[in-house]
Amino acid sequence: MPTSINGIGTRFYGAASPQADGSVITTKWFAVIFIPLIPLSSYRVKRHTHRDRFWIFGHSASYSIIKKLPIQWRQVLKTYSFALFFAVWLGTVCLGSGLAIDKWQLPLWVIGVVPLILGTVPFIALEIIRAKAMKHARSYGSAEEAHLTDSDSAIL
Repeated sequence: MPTSINGIGTRFYGAASPQADGSVITTKWFAVIFIPLIPLSSYRVKRHTHRDRFWIFGHSASYSIIKKLPIQWRQVLKTYSFALFFAVWLGTVCLGSGLAIDKWQLPLWVIGVVPLILGTVPFIALEIIRAKAMKHARSYGSAEEAHLTDSDSAIL
């Protein structure tokens, strides 16, 4: 199982090919500051949210590993793509906030609040797509039977 302390260690990222039982294919990564750096292996897992534990500065997630798989390189590429997109998105938002403060004499707190709010947009979009894929998988038995597009079934 993945283990990390203060964002350094191994973590699961990605959720592809959802099945009716709620299981997904995910990839175990070596991460630093929660940024996925090196893919280690892929698994079909089922998450047990009722066993999750939350603390003030983190949480633990409970999974059942159903099957170990070869590394899913398509998922790895999508994870790297999302990380790059998020970095560019957040950099653009921060730069835009800084320019707005200089040009329009906006309060200094704007540079903190605006990136914080707009920085969540990619994650909200990802969760909407993921929920849609899971809904289809539950309705049809699996993402493959539902004839979902690649963007719906092979979610990060």
